[in-house]
Amino acid sequence: ETPGALTSNPINNKIYCGNYNGSSLSVIACSPFSYICGDCNGNGEINIADVVWLINYLFINGPSPVPWQAGDVNADGKVDASDVVYLINYLFINGPPPCGGRQ
Repeated sequence: ETPGALTSNPINNKIYCGNYNGSSLSVIACSPFSYICGDCNGNGEINIADVVWLINYLFINGPSPVPWQAGDVNADGKVDASDVVYLINYLFINGPPPCGGRQ
C-alpha cells in the first residue's frame, strides 16, 4: 500500500487519523466530529471552490476533502461523482443541503 495520511469514517463521534509509513500504521483519535458537510476544502464555507475541490480529487488525483467525510455530500458513505452533482444542485438550483442538513 502507499504511505500517507489516513482518516476513518466517524466512530463514536470521533475521526481517527493515522499515518502509514510503508511498514507500520499509527492511529489516534485526532479530532471530535467537527466539520461542515460539503466544505470539501475545509475553509469554513460551502461554495463553488468545494465543487472544484471534489472534481480535482475525483478526476485528477487532487487532495482529498478535509476531512474526507466532508466530501460525502449526499451521505451515502462514499465520495464520488454523485456528491459533485448533489453539491452543484444545492449551490445553484436550491437543492437539498449537504448531508440532508445534519452536521
